[in-house]
Amino acid sequence: MLIVKSILEYPKGTIEMLLVEAYEPLHKEYLQYRDDNYRYFRECDAFFYDNPEAEDNCSFLSGYNENIAGMCSWNPVKYPVAEIGHNCIIAVYKGIGLGIDQMRIAVNIQKDKGFKSALVSIGIMDFLFLHRGCIKGRDLLK
Repeated sequence: MLIVKSILEYPKGTIEMLLVEAYEPLHKEYLQYRDDNYRYFRECDAFFYDNPEAEDNCSFLSGYNENIAGMCSWNPVKYPVAEIGHNCIIAVYKGIGLGIDQMRIAVNIQKDKGFKSALVSIGIMDFLFLHRGCIKGRDLLK
């Protein structure tokens, strides 16, 4: 079972490292997206460490068996709609249902904060995961 961990409990660079590791298989195959994604990953990491108040409102790390398994973040600017953006589970933990668990946790946190709905941002890398069958649509609210 996943547990929610504070990003700020870990050093700057943790989010970037998780995202780089999680997306590495596709970056090897689709090298043309790597540099832009790496920039986005650095920006996401910097945002949460440079704005610690944001961490509690729109992100978390996922812990599993004493380790960090992934992370999830969302943009609250369009409240009461949360836009889920950077979200990942690292390779060693993929395929055992942690991604679905992580999304359920995110949706529950958002509901507790008064959000009425959530959108998932689909970037090119997410599209490629979806296309390759790595992401499957499921009802996250069950």
